[in-house]
Amino acid sequence: MNDTLNDEERLLLLQLIDNNGSVEDLFDLGYKYFQITAFIKTEIANGNAILQNEVLCLSDAGVKEKDRIIENLGLRASGKFVMPKLASKIDNDKMDLSDIFVPSGDDLPF
Repeated sequence: MNDTLNDEERLLLLQLIDNNGSVEDLFDLGYKYFQITAFIKTEIANGNAILQNEVLCLSDAGVKEKDRIIENLGLRASGKFVMPKLASKIDNDKMDLSDIFVPSGDDLPF
């Protein structure tokens, strides 16, 4: 795993900060906790996240950055959308259109 986030991963990070979410999704992508901490510190240093009443949240600049990434990714900027679970994303280079993907029983949520 590299030390930078692509736009999808950065959007996930900003969403986690905005919604006080869990960093487990980034951990599931292969990032270590020290890397995730560094990403959060970078967002704070860039002015995209602030501590407000001892809670980490997005600043106005962070909200604008999140909206910019949403627009760049072509997602609806309606304010509410479902973020895909990036750790479960299948690389298109590894599959042909005629391939059938069957997840293992451990991967199924039920």
